[in-house]
Amino acid sequence: MKPRILNRRQLQWMDLLNHYNYVISYRPGSRNSAVDTLSRKGELALENPIEEEPTTLFPLDRFREISTEIAELDDRELMDVMIAIIEEAISSDQEIQERIRTLLLHINELPNDVISHDGLAYHGDQIFVPDDNEIKAMIMRLYHNSPIVGHLGQQGTLELVQRMYWWKGQALYVRDYVKGCHTCAQHKHRNWKTPGTLQPLPTPTGPWEWTQSDHITGLLVSSSYDTIYVIMDRLTKMAHFIPTHTMANTDDLVQLHLKHVWKHHRVPQVHNTDWGTLFTADYT
Repeated sequence: MKPRILNRRQLQWMDLLNHYNYVISYRPGSRNSAVDTLSRKGELALENPIEEEPTTLFPLDRFREISTEIAELDDRELMDVMIAIIEEAISSDQEIQERIRTLLLHINELPNDVISHDGLAYHGDQIFVPDDNEIKAMIMRLYHNSPIVGHLGQQGTLELVQRMYWWKGQALYVRDYVKGCHTCAQHKHRNWKTPGTLQPLPTPTGPWEWTQSDHITGLLVSSSYDTIYVIMDRLTKMAHFIPTHTMANTDDLVQLHLKHVWKHHRVPQVHNTDWGTLFTADYT
């Protein structure tokens, strides 16, 4: 097992704890009640603590009384509503299939894994959709935007569409459509961590105490050089533009610093670079 390299803070704690004779062992929380008792001192508790009143995030007047409206319908009326919703979905599917039939009349050759049957083309058990953006958009509105579906995510929408239809590049099309859905962008919660705030770098106290460098690449070859290595002082903005090669390694960069910068301005206290492999080598 390799020894672990400690940072500066860990080394400080290690130096402090080395003066004590102790043993670290695991104790379940159910048997660790003494620690909880000591950490909750009675003399530190407030005599008359102020209890916060519960805050209502969404008042009732913001909600529609849907349950009341549904309760007012009898079984027959409720069944009629459900039948109307289902019939609308069926009629939309029938309209899509009729458009596919019309479009297939003008297609002379189908893909090898697609079979024609009863005016439609099938890829396995799925209806083949020709390369027509209007038909694809109608399918997506039916299986993603309609109230009976409720704006599912990328995978859920793809599974619904694949139950009936297929076309080449289907997964990519569904992904792009769901990403561009305005309703989803407004109402779906974010599933990524909020990025932190920018931390500005401090201002150097003197010239050439804090430098930074990077390469300018993609240049035409001139005198056998094709790259410019730029080293700049953060305080005075003075810079050295040094010709070099794209294939220069870490040893070459060290020599450039020695020859063009350090002999004139001394070795800086801090030096900034990006995360390129040349700058993450041992010499940095």
